[in-house]
Order: sequence, then C-alpha cells, then structure tokens
Amino acid sequence: MDFYNDNIEPKLLTDMAFCKDWGGKYHGQLLCGIIHCIKCALNGVNPVEVRVDIDTFCNSVEIGEYFCEQTIYAYSLGNVDIATVKVESVLNKIRSKYITQIRQNDLHHLCRSVLFKNTQNFYETIDMLEEYKYIRRVTSKGTNNKTVTDIIINPYFFS
Repeated sequence: MDFYNDNIEPKLLTDMAFCKDWGGKYHGQLLCGIIHCIKCALNGVNPVEVRVDIDTFCNSVEIGEYFCEQTIYAYSLGNVDIATVKVESVLNKIRSKYITQIRQNDLHHLCRSVLFKNTQNFYETIDMLEEYKYIRRVTSKGTNNKTVTDIIINPYFFS
C-alpha cells in the first residue's frame, strides 16, 4: 500500500490526470496477484499458501509502468492536456453551484484540489477562462484599501 501511495497515486494526479478512467486501474495489485497465481500453478503450489515474492511484485510494477506509458501516449493523442482538465474542473464547480458572481479568492478556496498546487497555478487557469470569455474580472477597492477582484460569469455559460 505504501508503494501505491508514494509512487502511483501522485501520477494519477499529474501525469494521468486526463485519463482518470484508466488511471485508477493502474495500481498493479491485480496484475501482481495474477502473476503470483500463474507462478504457483506452474509449480503446483496453492497460491494462498505462498507469499508473493519481490520478483513477482517488481515484474508487475514493470508491466504496469509499460501500460502506464502507453496509456498516457494514447490519451495524449486526444489533445486533452492538464490545463484543459483544470479549466473543466473550475467550470464544473461554477456550474454545480450556479455561481454568477464571486470573489476570486472565494472561487480559489472553492476549487482547491490537487490540480492547483499553488495560487499562481489557479490564476493561470482563471487567465485562460478570461481569455476564452467564460468570465470577466472586475477589480475594486475593498476594506482597508485592499484591491479586491470579483469574477463575473458569462451568462451564456448557463444556457
């Protein structure tokens, strides 16, 4: 389980974020079990009575890595990149809450996820939404003379 948490799950959030339907199947535990059962069957041993050895585990990881690379390549042919995934994530949040206007900071807090590693990352997505006219930013002076940015959602977005 540590291997999954330390090595595979981070890939699901970055390298494989745009192929989620396959990414969750990548962990290789099933593959490891299949290889173990085949080895035991070839040696005439009950798989339940024998522990999975390190070679079997390493073989399943290597095969999983191969399929992971092939999957990332195949999904990349569909022209979906991580920036698109981020934009869709923000738009889904706006749509689900039917937000027509919101403070930029509030939207950032609402959309916090592993997709946005930092504030700058989030603002790049907001820039893209503004570039494609999904939103419009309006700045004004708030309390203590601080600049506040409101985001107004294009009303055509909901139609």
